[in-house]
Amino acid sequence: MTPRRAAEALVALAEQGCALAAAGRLEDLAGQQDAWDANVASLRGHGPNLSPDVLVLVDRARELQGEQAAILTAARSEVAAELGRLRRTREGARGYADAGLAGPHGGLSATA
Repeated sequence: MTPRRAAEALVALAEQGCALAAAGRLEDLAGQQDAWDANVASLRGHGPNLSPDVLVLVDRARELQGEQAAILTAARSEVAAELGRLRRTREGARGYADAGLAGPHGGLSATA
C-alpha cells in the first residue's frame, strides 16, 4: 500500500470513528482498531521521510482522533453524571422507605 493510500485510510477511519463515538457505537469503534494498526504499520514501513502531502493527511487523522477522544470524554462524563443522579435518587427513595413513607399501606395519606 502506498503511503498516501494508508494516510487517506487513516483519515477515513478517524472521520468514521468520530461519527461512531458520537453515536455511542463503541463496539463498532473498537472494530476499527485492526484497520488502523495496519495503516499505521504501512506508514511506518515507508520510513520517516514521508512526503508533505502524506504528512498533512496524517496530521488530519491525528486531529480527528483528538476530536474522537473529546467526544468519548464528554460521553463518559455524561454517563458518570447520570449514574450520580440515579444513585442520589435511589438513596433518597431508600430514605423514604426507611422512614415508613413509602408503600401502599404505610406512609403518607392524601386524606390525613
